[in-house]
Amino acid sequence: MLATLICTPLYILYLGVESYGLIGFYTTLLAIVAVIDSGFSSTASREIARMNGDPNEENNLKNFFFSLEVAYWPIILVVVLCIFFIVNAGDNPWLNSETLGNEIIQDSISLILLLTLFQIPCGLYMDALIGFQKHATFSILAAVFGSIRTFGVLPLLLYYEDVRIFFLWQILWAIIQVLIIKIILFRSFKRITPIPASFSIDVLLKIKSYLGGMFLITALSLAVSQVDKIILSKILTLENFAYYMLAFTVALSLSRLTTPIIQVFWPQFSSLSKDSQNFELSSKFLECIELLSIALIPFAAIIFIYSEPLLFLWTSDLEITKNTKTLLSIIIIGTSLTTLCLPALCVLYVREVLFYVIKVNLFTLIVIIPLLFFYIPIYGSNAAAFIILFYGAVMCALFNFKAASVLRTEKLLFLALKKLITPIFISFTISSFFYFALYAAEDRVYIFVLFTLLILLSLLANILCNRRLRGLLLEAIENIY
Repeated sequence: MLATLICTPLYILYLGVESYGLIGFYTTLLAIVAVIDSGFSSTASREIARMNGDPNEENNLKNFFFSLEVAYWPIILVVVLCIFFIVNAGDNPWLNSETLGNEIIQDSISLILLLTLFQIPCGLYMDALIGFQKHATFSILAAVFGSIRTFGVLPLLLYYEDVRIFFLWQILWAIIQVLIIKIILFRSFKRITPIPASFSIDVLLKIKSYLGGMFLITALSLAVSQVDKIILSKILTLENFAYYMLAFTVALSLSRLTTPIIQVFWPQFSSLSKDSQNFELSSKFLECIELLSIALIPFAAIIFIYSEPLLFLWTSDLEITKNTKTLLSIIIIGTSLTTLCLPALCVLYVREVLFYVIKVNLFTLIVIIPLLFFYIPIYGSNAAAFIILFYGAVMCALFNFKAASVLRTEKLLFLALKKLITPIFISFTISSFFYFALYAAEDRVYIFVLFTLLILLSLLANILCNRRLRGLLLEAIENIY
């Protein structure tokens, strides 16, 4: 997350806003193809967590993952080829640019699809590590490869100033990442059993219901979350599309801040799949909500209130700040609400309440698409931002109500809401104290110092006002001294 936030202004500086629009288009395509990956990846993580350590299932674990791989790769290849033909169909180009040549755009699209082919499988193999509860390995690999791919390309861009170099660099390191994770997983499976893996259609048939349900859920949820970008990339110029993607990048980076929390809790949720474990799963649900809100809400409040000075500090460009600040304030609330419904979704996935999630996403998609086609031509990208906010609010409400119904735990929603209200109140109260100072400031060093102080105060106040985290902090201080 930090690497992306640091390097995005440099990408714009070296390549220009329209070339950054191509990077935003890649991000959109990656999310679309991730529909396939997410169903497979979540299934792999869940089944590995369930089967690993079970004497009756360990011998089947290696065959399960190998069978999943055999089915996975051809599907990804077919999807990428289909996107290639769709994007290149017809006489009118999909992407419109005022300064970039058609050759650069076409070459970039080809490289984007090749990069997608190797980048997407990283999700399957990384989630397999989570299934083995190798969280440290996962974090190290994500940090190392993320830093190399994000920072390492900067000297090349400074010299060549060509967006195609960006995509070639990403392709190289995506291939290396896949190979290294494969080696780690090969050793993990070998420790379980030295017998070579074999393909088994029976293994896939056993998980077909869950895999199919997860695929439909992911397809619908990603369709809802990406349809705005698909429509905007066709209607807007690359420059205006880049402003929207810039705001979305900041918001998405914030949601990724909470990804490790979900990754830690998901195997724990998966081990509590029985109805007799409602109390334990409810406790884990509340604990996850608590940590998620304290990690997310302080940053969301700061970005919502101070989008303008934050963007100026980040980009040093008044034009970009002017065109992005409103979008960022709206999108950050929408993506935060979507993130806060993840613990409830985990509960529904574990209890295999998949049909409800499918119905909600299908209904939302049916409502959102006409709204986008009607309002975007009138209000532009601001309309898409408000629709993201609407989507986040609907998802957060419906999934949390359903999770409370499934767990049948008294006052669960009240307790969850209580854990959200306190961080919201603390974060917005502390943030408001800095309002006049930050909006009056012109020196970027002064703005940076104020933002740093604001973040530290907000996080510290939230930790101290939480009984459990306060106890852990005091215990850690006592151990030090």
